[in-house]
Amino acid sequence: MNKGLLCIVCIASAVIVLLNGQNGFSGDVPIYVKDGNAEIARDGGTTRSESVIVGKESEIKIPVINTSTADRSSNIAIGEDATASRGSVTVEKAKVTGRVANQSQVNKSSNAAIGKSAIASMGSVSIDDSKVSGKVANQSRVNKSSNTANGKSAIASMGSVTMNDSKVSGKINNKSNVNKSANVAMGQGATAHMGSVSLEGSRVKGRISNESGVDKSLNAAIGKDSEANMGSVKAENSEITGEVINESTVRKSANAAISGGQANMGSVVIE
Repeated sequence: MNKGLLCIVCIASAVIVLLNGQNGFSGDVPIYVKDGNAEIARDGGTTRSESVIVGKESEIKIPVINTSTADRSSNIAIGEDATASRGSVTVEKAKVTGRVANQSQVNKSSNAAIGKSAIASMGSVSIDDSKVSGKVANQSRVNKSSNTANGKSAIASMGSVTMNDSKVSGKINNKSNVNKSANVAMGQGATAHMGSVSLEGSRVKGRISNESGVDKSLNAAIGKDSEANMGSVKAENSEITGEVINESTVRKSANAAISGGQANMGSVVIE
């Protein structure tokens, strides 16, 4: 595969940008997704997109910034390993030297994964098995929208930052705003994050701050191992070098876990 090759993948009516294996992007100009367009400075190409996925074994040496807008639209994955991403940044098995920022806006839209390993991400930043040398910031705005995972290993993230088996050398700041929206996981391994920061098996060299605002919204896990986090910071089996600050605001909202228990609202949980 040629260096700098951009692969365009269509997943359930949404077009995402995949910076695929063995690719390297470097320079001073950031990778932008703005108003539904992905502008890759390396080759000057422009592709329709509403989320950014930095794919397996990619090495990005410039900032990754998502400023996309999704309005009155729907995105569904359904399949066995399904992942549905709307107004989000996902870094998976990759190295990023530079900041990762999500400044997307989602309005009156729906996002659902449904399938076996389903993960639904709306207005969020997800870092999985990756290294980021720089600040991670989520400043998304989600209004009157729904995000559902539903499937067997379902995780639904709305207006959140989640990390799994990853390292970040820099601050993590979640300043998302969620208004009149619903985030539901449902399925067997269900976990629902709304306006939260969640770390599992990860290392952060820097301060973690959650300044999210949640207003008139619903967050529910429901399923077998369900855990619902709203306006919270949770770190499990993780190492943090720096302050952990939760200054989130939750107003006229509901957070429920139900069968598997554990619902965290406006909390800091370190296990």
